Amino acid sequence: METAMKKLKPRKAPGPDKIKNEMLCHMGKKARLILLFAINRTWREAKIPAAWRTANITPILKKGKPVDDPLSYRPISLTSCLGKLAERMVNNRLYWWLEKTQSLDNTQAGFRRGCRTEDQLFRLVQNTIDGFQNEKHTTAVFIDLQQAYDRVWRKGLLMKMLNMGIHGKMLQWIQTFLQNRTIEICFSGTVSSKRILDV
Repeated sequence: METAMKKLKPRKAPGPDKIKNEMLCHMGKKARLILLFAINRTWREAKIPAAWRTANITPILKKGKPVDDPLSYRPISLTSCLGKLAERMVNNRLYWWLEKTQSLDNTQAGFRRGCRTEDQLFRLVQNTIDGFQNEKHTTAVFIDLQQAYDRVWRKGLLMKMLNMGIHGKMLQWIQTFLQNRTIEICFSGTVSSKRILDV
């Protein structure tokens, strides 16, 4: 938990529970032990508080866009800092396992320590040079998936994880974390009723 807490950014808006990162970082030793116990309990039982799975969405008008067009707004999602802390702890465990078991392709660089965009550019340039020298064609395809994160098929993702060998507490926790996620839209001082995200 201490490793995850060190990465909490100050001056970030809190989620629906109104708990800020600064509050978590300034907790005493006893409070941290209680929090660790609570997070570990979510791990053991795969029961995650609903507040950790709720997001307050605030639409922010994009610069120079018309006010009356819904597509002119960028949705900013505020989620529980406690939930993000627990998520980071689980992510650290998952990342460790993926690297230890060498489950990721060595050409994957996104969200991996020690890998940078420059590595992928170097690979592309080197493949192009190799193709040129061997008198072969080099083809590159660049894809930008719009709203990729929001459109992930969750059941398919969980099945893919299971097929990779991720199971037990890890899979149960992630599955619970992704289930019954709710949003509230906050706009001009008004808060909508909660809606369940179904992806």
